[in-house]
Order: sequence, then structure tokens, then C-alpha cells
Amino acid sequence: MPSDSTIPLTTIFTPPSDCLSSWTYEPSTYNEVTSGLLLQNAFQSSLDSSCFPSGFSQAGRGAQNVVFSPGACPHGYTTNSPATTVALTTTASCCLSGYYYTSTSGYQGCIGTYTGTTFLAARAGGFNTTDYTTSTTVSGTIQMWAQPITIMYQASQETLYTTATTAPSTSAATSALSPTLSPSTLSGGAKAGIAVGSVVGVLLLIGLAYIFWRIWRKKKIQEEGRSNNTQEQVLAHNYAMTAATLSELDYRSTRAELEGPAVQTKVVPGYNRTFEVP
Repeated sequence: MPSDSTIPLTTIFTPPSDCLSSWTYEPSTYNEVTSGLLLQNAFQSSLDSSCFPSGFSQAGRGAQNVVFSPGACPHGYTTNSPATTVALTTTASCCLSGYYYTSTSGYQGCIGTYTGTTFLAARAGGFNTTDYTTSTTVSGTIQMWAQPITIMYQASQETLYTTATTAPSTSAATSALSPTLSPSTLSGGAKAGIAVGSVVGVLLLIGLAYIFWRIWRKKKIQEEGRSNNTQEQVLAHNYAMTAATLSELDYRSTRAELEGPAVQTKVVPGYNRTFEVP
């Protein structure tokens, strides 16, 4: 790990709370990243020395030029880079909590992501002129490039930090991890996006309501159909029974008419004739 100097750090450094929201926008001209970058210590003339341990002078995205040994991560930082231990000495890079460490092609940084709209300082001037700071409004999802802090320590040196200063509260650190988002700085495009999103949400709700209504209506029609079929079967059965009863009655009536009135006979003693009894 390249370094120009080693500086002892015998206490845990606590950066001011406003440091976590101190960023400079670097356009894609400087870094070939389409949306540009949000940088800590964008260039040497804009170093924010109060946000880092004494002696830290790294700017931009280059490899670190200072190692703090003995050292420990500042409050609000974590060690999430691969740590190496050689001859009982451990070397690691500290990043802001919520950021991840990267090291490639001579660059070193702690990467995070900002999503929103904010007004902040911006790097200007280009490579061929003197750097200077202007201001701009950025919107969307932008990669954040924070400065890593390189430390070296031995196990026996950990006792140096037992009386460290109190760490800032978690809520304060979390709320300051990103540039401040102000509703008043929303661009026209952002407002249009919010409006379109709202309309799409309403249409989705209407569509879901229509689908549920169709399902409910189909189920109701099926239930009504089953009920009507049952009623029709009952009516058909009753009709058949009534028709059978009427047919039986008609048959009996017809038979009675054909047979005529019943004939009663009476035998009179002494006579060989049979008389009809009316």
C-alpha cells in the first residue's frame, strides 16, 4: 500500500457532524462516470482538514499517501476492507459506516450511493485550467466517493484507545451520511417524475379494483345459475307430479263413465227371474 508518511494516532478521532454532509460534485469530465461523482476532498485546494485526523491530506480518488500507525478508525467509520497482518502488525482501511472499500487501477475510495436532489458545491475549470468551486443542483442516483483512512496497529497497542471520546449518536450520523435533501430544490424533471409515478399508482389501483370486481361478478353469476337450475328442477318435478295425478284422475273418470251405474240383483224366492234393483 503506497504511502509517503506514517503518523501516530493515539486517540480515536471524532469528525464534526457536518463533515458527513460535506461533499463536492465532480462532473463526468473528470472521472468518466456518466452521472459524475460526489467527492470528499475533491481537490487539493478544497481540502477540509477539520474532517480528518491531523496530517491527513489526501484529495481526489488517488491512493492514500498517509498511514496512521498506531491508529484506529475514527468514530463513524468501520473497517470493511481486507486487513493484512505481517509480523504482528495489521493494516486496514477505514470507511464511513454504510460505504464499501474499493481499490483498483491506482484508485482508492469508499463507495456509497446518493439518491435524491440537492444543491451543493461543484468542481469546475477542467484539467487544463485552475480548479475552482462553483455550485450546482444534482438529481437522481449518484455514486459517492469518500476518503478512506489507512491505519496500522499491533494487538498490544489496542489499549491506547480505551479512553476514547464518546461516539456521536447513531441517528445523527445516519441523517448526515448523504447530502441534505431539500424539497424546495426539486427540479422540474423530478416533480414530473413524482407526478407520473402518482398517476401510475392510481391507475394500478383502479386496474386491481376492476379485476377483483370481475372475479366477484363471475362468481355471483355462477352461484345464481346454480340456484336457477335447482329451482327449475323443482318446478319440473312438481309439474310432472301434477300431470301424473291429473292423468290418473282422468283415467278413473273415463272408466266410470264407460262402465255405467252399478247393477244390483235380487233373487225372489219362488221365482226363476232376476229383478234389477234401481
